[in-house]
Amino acid sequence: MSARIPLLKKTPFVLDPRPLTEASSPHAGLLATSRAYRSLGVPELIEAQMKLRKRQRGYSEGQMSETVILLQTVGGDCPEDIHLLANDPCLERGLGYQPPKVTAVREFLELFHDEEIAAQRPSREIQKSFIFPSTKPIAALQEVQAHTVRRIARRYEAQGQAQRIATVDQDATIIESHKAAALPHYDGGRGYQPMQRFQFEYSSC
Repeated sequence: MSARIPLLKKTPFVLDPRPLTEASSPHAGLLATSRAYRSLGVPELIEAQMKLRKRQRGYSEGQMSETVILLQTVGGDCPEDIHLLANDPCLERGLGYQPPKVTAVREFLELFHDEEIAAQRPSREIQKSFIFPSTKPIAALQEVQAHTVRRIARRYEAQGQAQRIATVDQDATIIESHKAAALPHYDGGRGYQPMQRFQFEYSSC
């Protein structure tokens, strides 16, 4: 039987039992997402294209959009998941603002919805899937995306690198399943709808 080796002999790290007094965060990695988002000038693009606020106080469109991006990055899929970003002083210090409450996030997302456009949807008996026309906020967001892609391309060009890969489609594909956890889908059965991304890579050869 091998002799027991003390834990500190197995690793060069020293275990310090004293509690940390400085700011620490389980979400520090989100600041890298925030840095990429801001370094591309996306907040300025959003605020130039999307005039959604009726009052100047409160969170800007850029901050609300950043919050939604960070929420998706951390695994949230609905406004109620905003609690995943709450009570984190280190994250708040890095962002420069406290993440908004669930009500504010929901109200922001509802600004992209237009009930008149939604009423155009045919019944599912007539047409199972339907692509809605873009609302004005959605069209503005598409402009932001187009400008962001151009900025990324210019960054590559400035560094003497060719941008060779582009995402040409992203969609959820139905995978039928009879497991208890499988949910109903729009085609009438049950299953999962994982997101699939299709990329195009080209070369000069």
